[in-house]
Amino acid sequence: MKVLISGDAGSGKTAVIQELVNRGYTAYSTEELPGVNIHIVKATGEIVDRPPAPVNYSVYSASWDRAKLIDLLESDELVFIADLNSHLKDFYELFDKFIVLTIDKETQRHRLLNRTSNPYGYGKHPEELKAILEYHDRMQVSLLQAPGVIGINATQPLTAVADECIRRLAL
Repeated sequence: MKVLISGDAGSGKTAVIQELVNRGYTAYSTEELPGVNIHIVKATGEIVDRPPAPVNYSVYSASWDRAKLIDLLESDELVFIADLNSHLKDFYELFDKFIVLTIDKETQRHRLLNRTSNPYGYGKHPEELKAILEYHDRMQVSLLQAPGVIGINATQPLTAVADECIRRLAL
């Protein structure tokens, strides 16, 4: 089974992946895997390294290198992949299940300003934070409209979120 875990910035994707790894599952946060997570200049289609903060997602889009993502998915029978990118819909067919972690804006603001797990500090820059919070409601609605999506309240303690992921997947 191939499981995509997504959610807005600060929803806890990386933390849930780490919890699943700690429990013995094969799980990857692609944001932390150079070459798998890519950025594309919208105007030209050029693939570039991660843009400097603040990232302007009206200029760039985030995506995956399809071949490298498939390599990760083939690494085990049960694989969890976590990320949020502009092209998720282009990859739905690679996954059997899709989990969306949901949070409220205040939780999101608090997590973004205080998190230490994101190697790029995404969301801490005032311009990024403003854009993320303004887009929050539309982002969650968009993600929750995906076919067969499993929504999980990620304001719960981390262990409870991971437990619910496993329970909802009937593992």
